[in-house]
Amino acid sequence: MTVGLEASLPHRPPFLFLDQLERVDAQHAVGLFHFPKKGSSLALTMFPELAVIEAATQAAAAWANVGSDPQGVRLASIEQARFIRQPKPGDAVHIDLSIVKEFAGLRMVEGRLRCGAEEIGHVRFSVFDGRSLT
Repeated sequence: MTVGLEASLPHRPPFLFLDQLERVDAQHAVGLFHFPKKGSSLALTMFPELAVIEAATQAAAAWANVGSDPQGVRLASIEQARFIRQPKPGDAVHIDLSIVKEFAGLRMVEGRLRCGAEEIGHVRFSVFDGRSLT
């Protein structure tokens, strides 16, 4: 199932890094981030890994928000981020997410980051669904 990002995230360009949430089910989601070509913002050029981490957290939030209010989910923490190589301008980064554990609105997510078949890194972070408190 492809998810419309406008309905699932409060982010809008230029702060929307996730291009598409390609597939979702109860335990997994796959997102896509096209790393901008040269000439993009200086921040993306200097810190490409941060853009990929942001795209991954946006994918997790969109996944949690499917069919819900897009304001509910927030990044709680980034536990780990390791990159084998930096994304390059023009790369299509696939973000394969899975739930590690969930408890009381807190969801720990792990993600494999790849360009085509090449793994470029992985991340582990937690998102919090504030709607669980109401």
